[in-house]
Amino acid sequence: MSAWKVKTTGLKELRRDLKRLEPEGEWKPEMRAAGLASAQVVADEARRRLSQGATTKSGKHATGGSVLIGSVRAQASQRGASVALGQGPSRAYAAQWNFGGRARQFPGPKAPDYGLYTALSTKGEEVARVYRDQIDGLLKRHGL
Repeated sequence: MSAWKVKTTGLKELRRDLKRLEPEGEWKPEMRAAGLASAQVVADEARRRLSQGATTKSGKHATGGSVLIGSVRAQASQRGASVALGQGPSRAYAAQWNFGGRARQFPGPKAPDYGLYTALSTKGEEVARVYRDQIDGLLKRHGL
């Protein structure tokens, strides 16, 4: 722990300052956990939106299916976080369910999409709040 004051304006600067203050890197797993917690908010909302389904080009209402919905997952590193869609057997049709496709069994194209981007736009403030709270907790635990 240190009595230094740190003024950080971005993630790159925060990591640089933490490396200077704690070169052992005890903070690294906590940075990843902060990103994972914020990405999980978007992943949960994307799962909810994909399970609601959409009207396909053939006129039927359908969902992406349990395999596709289960493939939505949050990923994180120290430098950022993301939400991935499609894994294994669902990879072939994941993009067509998310963005719309030409075939009759998929919904038509929609801007921005049916799941991921829409989830991020509706949950953006909550994502920022969760990430900020996690980083504030990290800094408090390390006496900064």
